[in-house]
Amino acid sequence: VRSLLDSLSGEPVERIDGAQISKLRDFAVAFVESCHRLIVTLGAQVHLHDPSIANTLDKAMQAFDATGRQGFLVIDNIDTVIELQRTIEIEGPLRSVMQLHNDIAVILCGSNEIINDMVGRYERPFYMSFRVFRL
Repeated sequence: VRSLLDSLSGEPVERIDGAQISKLRDFAVAFVESCHRLIVTLGAQVHLHDPSIANTLDKAMQAFDATGRQGFLVIDNIDTVIELQRTIEIEGPLRSVMQLHNDIAVILCGSNEIINDMVGRYERPFYMSFRVFRL
């Protein structure tokens, strides 16, 4: 992940370390704060009436779309976060916005097992929806 972040230096990048997350609420807060910081890098104002994962990511995507810039949100050690969800509490909201916009590249870093399960199981929101790069 460090080399990925190094290659993106100079670009608007935020990183969330899933290894530091112990509750889904902690992830949601970290996610909203990261999207907020991405928007602020553009010099834009943030007005969130509903600071949910999907709404915040959507606002960030719209801000980047308006400027024609590309942002990056790296979620490292996503295994911890995915294992905390009871159903698809994290995957569903992310997918709902990611399928509509591409102004912020969301990079999910995790184990083969978790990533393969997310993209390989038909009942999961990310089924066959993104490219997997093995490191």
